[in-house]
Amino acid sequence: MTELQLALIAGTLLAAGPVVLIMRYAPRHPALGAYLELAGSSAGVNNPTSTGPGVVGQSAEDRLGFWLQRRVGAWIQVPQAELEMLRIPPHRFLAQKATFAAVGLLLPTVMSVLLYLLGVPMPIGIPVVGSLLLAVVLSFIPDYNVRDNARKARAEFTYVLGSYMDLVAMERRAGTSPRQALEDAAEVADSWVFQRLAEELTHSRLSGVAPWDRLGALGERYMVTELTELGHIMRIAGTESAGVYETLKQRSKAMRKAHLARELTAANETSTKRSAPIALLGLVFLALLVVPALLAMLTMN
Repeated sequence: MTELQLALIAGTLLAAGPVVLIMRYAPRHPALGAYLELAGSSAGVNNPTSTGPGVVGQSAEDRLGFWLQRRVGAWIQVPQAELEMLRIPPHRFLAQKATFAAVGLLLPTVMSVLLYLLGVPMPIGIPVVGSLLLAVVLSFIPDYNVRDNARKARAEFTYVLGSYMDLVAMERRAGTSPRQALEDAAEVADSWVFQRLAEELTHSRLSGVAPWDRLGALGERYMVTELTELGHIMRIAGTESAGVYETLKQRSKAMRKAHLARELTAANETSTKRSAPIALLGLVFLALLVVPALLAMLTMN
């Protein structure tokens, strides 16, 4: 085998690892809502018996995740609120971290072996240190993906929650009881946000817990303060028979204004980021025009 063939094999192997990881675990932004709807059924949250330890037909990822959860789960801090928002089981998150760390451990080792075969040996300390550093860095990629997806899901949840508040307010104005107003409003749409709300209200009816308490607890778990506030408002309506129509309408209006302000800020930031490379390119062209003229003038003098 020639050195050129070895170099081609080395480049292919080094490029294949990151490509496979990106294709497997990279977040797919356009389908966040569909992903969250699918996650509820595939992650085992609504059907916990489908992914428990020792279940027949588990994937290798699940088996690895449960093993890690038993061995090192107490030592690794997981973003619990974000995982619950995305409905990703903690054991699957640990499996993803382990997969990325394993790739980080293997890549420098494989590269050093291929370089040795090409006749370019390196000290053993370089691949060892490189493997450890790359494993640590890559192991944080799932953390970034989870937090980024959860941030977008939380923003979408808050935006849709404003519409839900309007629906609840209209139900209350029509004379519906607080519990029935919450339940009827949750049945209007079929987005993943309305489905989560409907699930909590169904659990509330089955368990005998007040629906506003369930919604308030969900807001705390998801770190959505607006949902916690809705629980407080509806608790007043349910326990004190207070009118909450104006309160709900004003709160939903404030939420829409805040969302619009965030969208405008994000649009301005995007515009600024896009204008910077254009300005830099203009400076480069200006330099290409001015520098030759200056050099010519200096040469003439």
